[in-house]
Amino acid sequence: MTAPIYDLNNEAIIEQNSFWELMLFYPGNVSTSSFRGQIRRDFGGEVFANFRFEVRPYDEDANKTPVRVFLSSAETTRIPIPESSQFWRYDIVMLVQGGDRRRVLQGKVYVSPGVTN
Repeated sequence: MTAPIYDLNNEAIIEQNSFWELMLFYPGNVSTSSFRGQIRRDFGGEVFANFRFEVRPYDEDANKTPVRVFLSSAETTRIPIPESSQFWRYDIVMLVQGGDRRRVLQGKVYVSPGVTN
């Protein structure tokens, strides 16, 4: 199954020089899994940032595992601003027991320039 596409723009846009986070709610109990994700210039291109993750306890009532994805302000500062009408790419991969990988989210990344230091 193809990973859902969720572009990081509008409410989820990455603002340079600002803390950024996104909450994912993955179906089922994946609390023992780990996650990896990167922002790149393009597929196989230069890496601009590595997402960090906090896997929260499984919510039995909702049958979902909350996963907090985030970047520090220092990390967002290092992401270059793409040319007008261009974007970067990202994906997030879950590493399941046994070493298999499952891409859980992918899309385009838009970056808003910071003004205040």
